[in-house]
Amino acid sequence: MKKKLMTISVVVLALAVLLMLPACAAPEPEVATLKVGCIMPFSGPASPWGDAIKPQMEVYAELINEDGGIEIGGETYQVEMFFADGEYSPEGGSRAAKELVYDKKVSFIVGYYGDGFPATAAVTNPEKVIFISKEHPDFDPLGKHPYTVIGTPVIEFVDTQILAFVEAHPGTTKVGDLESTLVEPMLAEEIAQAKSELEERGIGLVSQTHPVGITDFTTYLVKFDEEGVDLIYTWAATGYVAMMAKQSAEQGYDWYLCQAGTMLDPYEFAEMAGYEAAQGTMSDWPCPWALKKVEVSPELLEMAGRIADRYQEKYGEPMRYMGGFGYGLQHMSQLFAGLEKAGTLDPDQIMDTFKGGTFDTFLGEYTLSGEKTYGSPLVFGYPNCLSKLEGYEEVYASEHPILEIL
Repeated sequence: MKKKLMTISVVVLALAVLLMLPACAAPEPEVATLKVGCIMPFSGPASPWGDAIKPQMEVYAELINEDGGIEIGGETYQVEMFFADGEYSPEGGSRAAKELVYDKKVSFIVGYYGDGFPATAAVTNPEKVIFISKEHPDFDPLGKHPYTVIGTPVIEFVDTQILAFVEAHPGTTKVGDLESTLVEPMLAEEIAQAKSELEERGIGLVSQTHPVGITDFTTYLVKFDEEGVDLIYTWAATGYVAMMAKQSAEQGYDWYLCQAGTMLDPYEFAEMAGYEAAQGTMSDWPCPWALKKVEVSPELLEMAGRIADRYQEKYGEPMRYMGGFGYGLQHMSQLFAGLEKAGTLDPDQIMDTFKGGTFDTFLGEYTLSGEKTYGSPLVFGYPNCLSKLEGYEEVYASEHPILEIL
């Protein structure tokens, strides 16, 4: 009798195990993956920018995946991000591109922030990898770079940024432009355009160039004072702008400065320049919820807020740096909008969709333009929103958007 009961128990147990097996052993459904690469400097003097933007991009991808992914042509894809160190050099950019394209097998590269566009694009374009980059004078969309999109038109926005700077300071009579001998040739055409537009408003522009790497700007500041300059605009990095502000205050000058790029950390800037000297300094501020002249779609405005909230939740501090919305996050939003509209992963069809297409991005709705200048409409616009430093906070100052790039 005991043996019979034992046999029945074994059979019941076996059946229970079998009933459980389908739930435990069922194979996971295969998830389609969108492999997206990013090249930024994660070593060297420019690494703070890469280090600041990378976690923001990771948070964005995380939120997209939690929401179900990106739908392309009826199929849903999860986003997988791969990052490579471009070292802010041509050699580094080339190495990073090869790593992402050949080793990681990415189909797209976004967020490019570096000094090696030609070397990087020489890897991506032959492989038909869609490359969303900042602007470079060598950009050739019809020849060497048919699979490249300029997501951040940094050269184009120089003249409009200067106009935004002036508009924030009514009564300006003369603007000083101070650039290194390395940067000045790239900006010559845009500075000339700005000078022409300022002259139409009765405002002069005085330009000076300095050797690369100097830290004492006294001679140039004295010249600007002699010229009666009210404002100084420069493409110099944050640390150099802080030195300019500090040296200006030490010499008793009360003009305001504007750096073309984003201010990495307002606290550090104020410490380097001195609290009082730093006040009023302006910089690029691509903050979606601060824009007044460019309208961001409700969906992307909500996502921008969620990125900031998740960032604070993960890292225990506010997401103060808004530069990611000008590069990495912005390029991701541009890519995803293009893919959804194209409805395919075919690079030729994607580029055909980009050309002249209208897309919602974190920095507003833009129709890709640039036909007159570049021969192909492959350039996004930009809001050119500037902040000014008040205390240790960046606050809205002015905005002069690029709505159409010729």
